[in-house]
Amino acid sequence: MTHKSGKALASRLLDVCNIDQKNTFCQTTYRHALLLARDENGCSTLKKAITIADDILKSDFLELMALHAHFLSEDALGISLIEHVLNLDYTRKATEDDTRLHELFAEFDEILPTCDTVELLNLASKLTSDSRLFLEFVKTKRGLLMVQIILGRSEEVDTVFWEAIRRGYTDLAITYHGHRIMLRIINVFEKRGNKNVYKQILRLVGYNAFYLSKQPIMGNAAVLHAINIHNSSCTEFIACGLQCHYIELSFLNNGSNIVEKLLGEVDQDFMLPLIFMVMEIVNCDEDTLLEPLLDTLRGSRGDNIAAMILQAIQSDSDQSDKSESDQSDQDQDQDQDQSDRSETDLKDPIF
Repeated sequence: MTHKSGKALASRLLDVCNIDQKNTFCQTTYRHALLLARDENGCSTLKKAITIADDILKSDFLELMALHAHFLSEDALGISLIEHVLNLDYTRKATEDDTRLHELFAEFDEILPTCDTVELLNLASKLTSDSRLFLEFVKTKRGLLMVQIILGRSEEVDTVFWEAIRRGYTDLAITYHGHRIMLRIINVFEKRGNKNVYKQILRLVGYNAFYLSKQPIMGNAAVLHAINIHNSSCTEFIACGLQCHYIELSFLNNGSNIVEKLLGEVDQDFMLPLIFMVMEIVNCDEDTLLEPLLDTLRGSRGDNIAAMILQAIQSDSDQSDKSESDQSDQDQDQDQDQSDRSETDLKDPIF
């Protein structure tokens, strides 16, 4: 179907085949949708398959488009596919239950084909002025896809959306749709040579590290991703953001992964996570001694964390013993020198 003759053949077959054969064709097309979306002929065939699919399969196609919205919005073919899906009656009916949202979608549907930047900017400002409305908008598949094709049309519009994303970061960061939109806006600004948006998002991850760490899916993944890029400033923000919560997170399934990752970043130039962890242990109440705490960690999700703490404490202890030994040797040498000088003074008195 990626060849011109294959596209023509598929079109003729769809005109004569029965309903069962059409369903089989649509299901096969669905399985190869992302591959077909990258080819002009394949994308044309995919659009036709989506159009003739029954409502159940249309729902599957819509879900697929939403899940891969960032991938599809990277080129003109993918954007044209998203636009095709948004123009389907099935997609437009998906938001009928919420009158306020449905009317807002209708306004965007009217403006987008005109490419009127001023009208689009006014509508984007109207949408983003209400943080709750904006969040509800992008949490729908239709809203996610619409924002994907709006971003990149105008720098002014993109800035309005970026400000809304920054204000509602914590709510967006814990949703899959919000995560997709953030990837898109990073890509849009970087294409213009602006890398500050990515840096600011990493900083937001650090500021909200504890809240995100306790969110089991997207929030937790955002913190892990930020640590894995090995950006020293970002890792420091995260380490500070988790201060006083290291022990608590160590007992949680997802939280222990983050603590372990942070402790794995420790070296001579970056000691904050280990310092904060040890400070928490030292400040535990009298009934929570180190050994019982480590035993509890070993029995939960913190096996590796317990091992890291013990290794760090042992290393610190060895360094302390070495320092004390060196100091003792130095004191002995000084005592010996003083004794020798005293003997000399007795042998050769000044008076």
